Amino acid sequence: MMHCTMDDLLALVAGEGSAWARQHAAACAACGAELEALYQRVAQLKALPARRSARDRWPAVRDGVGVSRVSPRRRRSPDSSCSDRSGRSRWTRPSSRV
Repeated sequence: MMHCTMDDLLALVAGEGSAWARQHAAACAACGAELEALYQRVAQLKALPARRSARDRWPAVRDGVGVSRVSPRRRRSPDSSCSDRSGRSRWTRPSSRV
């Protein structure tokens, strides 16, 4: 006998399950128990109190560690780390050593 997958059971909890999964969960003790446990878990999660987002604590942390506000770094082109000031790649530049 093929049992419902967790996706099948979650779809039933969401009200989107297939007819086969609904019938099977009603007839199969194992799948019915798992479905009931999912319903209970959803009810427990819905019963949790709503939490407001915490206030921004970065200013207090920054002041506590003595970090000063720094200006953003200047942007470099994606390949600038591999080139010298002339724009030539460091890897293809002729070596000064012979």
